[in-house]
Amino acid sequence: MPLSLSGLVTAVSAELLEERLIEAATGDRTMLGHAQLAELGTKVEASDALWHVLGSPTQMARLDLPVPYLQAFAEALAAVAAGQAPDVSFVEPYQVAAVQAAAGDPTALTALLADPKMPESFDNWGGFGLEREQILTAANTMELNLLSIAGDSHNSWAGQLTLNDGTVVGHEFAAPGISAPGYDQVNQLLDVASVDDLYPILIDDINYTDFTSKGFLDLSINRTEAIGTFRYVDTVFSETYTPFESDPVTVTLAGQMNL
Repeated sequence: MPLSLSGLVTAVSAELLEERLIEAATGDRTMLGHAQLAELGTKVEASDALWHVLGSPTQMARLDLPVPYLQAFAEALAAVAAGQAPDVSFVEPYQVAAVQAAAGDPTALTALLADPKMPESFDNWGGFGLEREQILTAANTMELNLLSIAGDSHNSWAGQLTLNDGTVVGHEFAAPGISAPGYDQVNQLLDVASVDDLYPILIDDINYTDFTSKGFLDLSINRTEAIGTFRYVDTVFSETYTPFESDPVTVTLAGQMNL
């Protein structure tokens, strides 16, 4: 009998997760390749630029979510793929806890965030932890004003780049897709409310997300700050649309991200 998708999720979680996490964090997996990594280091060392802007094919920031959340999320997706109604009740405790914390009672949220975390994907830099650490350690040693500009997820993100010990060494803007689906499609697929406000709470290194709006990132950099504004349209299905934009997200030379 073929293994069901829900059974596969359980099997992978139980038997392969620890091995994959160790490989992602310490293994010799490379996104850049050894030659390109060496070239990056050589060019950065020779540069006296005030800002160093790294174009990344995918997000470099740590997108680590609580393991119970990710396990329940995977099981819900597997149910949808199998033609079954997904159980999305796992989202509500996090949403309720976030509301309670905003009202002054962080007890429930603190308990939920105490769970172990893991990368939400191994296809972005979450699966290339050692190489990311090498790049960020070098940036920290050289005291660079580092900005990463990323794509791939088709959604808007902004946050900081940190070492394994939590040291902030740079910041990242991830650009949305103009028409390609992303987390917005997943949220609709599971019939859950938008988690735009939830992910910056669950993910330590993320300060801003928008999983619904489509558009582009407008980034302006001067000698004192980098200012990212996400510019959107209210629909990509009509030639008639209304533009709107996010509040500016500012990174200062002092290393502060302000929304």
